[in-house]
Amino acid sequence: MYDLIIIGAGPAGYTAALEASYRNKSVLLIEKNELGGTCLNVGCIPTKSLLKKSEDYYNARKSKDFNININDSFYKNLMDDKSSVVEKQKKGIEYLLKKAKVKYIKGIATLVDEHCVSVDGVEYNGEFILLATGSSPLIPKIDGIENAIFSDEILSMDYSKIDDIIIIGGGFIGVEIATIFTNLEKRVIIVEAQDRLLTNMDQDVSSSVKRVLKKDGCTVLLNSKVTKIEKDGIYIDDKKIEASTILCAIGRVSNTKDVDPLSLIEKDRGSIVVDSEFKTNIKNIYAIGDCINSYKLAHYASSLAIYSVNNMFNTITNIQIKNVPSCVYTNSEIATVGESECDDDVCIKHSLISNARCIINDESRGFIKLIFRKDGYFKGASINCSRASDMITIFVSALNNHYNIDDMLKDIYPHPSFSEGIKDSLVEVKHKFDSMYT
Repeated sequence: MYDLIIIGAGPAGYTAALEASYRNKSVLLIEKNELGGTCLNVGCIPTKSLLKKSEDYYNARKSKDFNININDSFYKNLMDDKSSVVEKQKKGIEYLLKKAKVKYIKGIATLVDEHCVSVDGVEYNGEFILLATGSSPLIPKIDGIENAIFSDEILSMDYSKIDDIIIIGGGFIGVEIATIFTNLEKRVIIVEAQDRLLTNMDQDVSSSVKRVLKKDGCTVLLNSKVTKIEKDGIYIDDKKIEASTILCAIGRVSNTKDVDPLSLIEKDRGSIVVDSEFKTNIKNIYAIGDCINSYKLAHYASSLAIYSVNNMFNTITNIQIKNVPSCVYTNSEIATVGESECDDDVCIKHSLISNARCIINDESRGFIKLIFRKDGYFKGASINCSRASDMITIFVSALNNHYNIDDMLKDIYPHPSFSEGIKDSLVEVKHKFDSMYT
């Protein structure tokens, strides 16, 4: 009997396997597709690789020092580089699992009972079972949806054959894919049913993203509901908009159906129901990551892996899972954490127009938005500039440590750097507090 059986080898699953092995537990890790899950194979990692290479081209054609053109070899190198990145990380994960003596098998796993899992007809027993089965693209009920492709497919297509694309959905997936294609000088149209892009983020972030995309040639249609999809376009009510490629990117749904054919686990709208320790209705079966109704983010999933494994085996971890950063990897990155502003909050939006690194990178529209409670304690932040995904951790730490403005002003930031914009924004907040109480 294994100490822990894990179904799903994405960021949640393989991180849990490594954490348990570090605790000297015997672990069986099972994956039906590819090691690394959606994130590594058809999600975060290939998308960011394509974003990086397309941004290199975007920056080169903006510069007066270069005269470059896209050709077939460029597109081949684009995809080859993406595949190379994926394979290198996959080999790295394989090495770590082998070093940790995690038993890894490929196959379709199903729950038999509270201690037993069947993999292609072979049964395995474990003291604990962890479900980390991930998610898949949401397929909406739209007439002609079979004519659309989804995010899993778009990352491996021949972009030399795509001249124009309609993206249904203005969330982070849609916005990142739109950025890749606008960088490559393709005709791009985003169709979003809500009144703004990135509806789960700050209004200023949404406005900035829309402005940049439009500046780079992307058409953004808000408050627009797709009623029909054809091979050569979509309908919004009775108006047809044509394009050679239609991408549907309106969200993701939990993968739970195949793993639980006996319906042993309680679910809500397809996602597994868990308690505060990520236990299911069966006490020795846990669930984490995209298969539960929570943030569908790889870094959150891997944090839950450490948290839940330590709960299983009554060991101690100091990891915090409350304050979860969200990032969008457009050319000028976006990162947010914490709560939205309320009427009584002290809020500033600090422009990075004078930041030396932003000037060097030609990012005059960057900003840092900070929210504090009126008692001086930090509440939330949004960043829009290069390296935002690296800088946001400073604010995650501030929330976890319950810092006030004076606590946050103690640190020294390097110059020139994007991060010194944090210092300047904090100074602006401090001046605002001082003026309120003098």
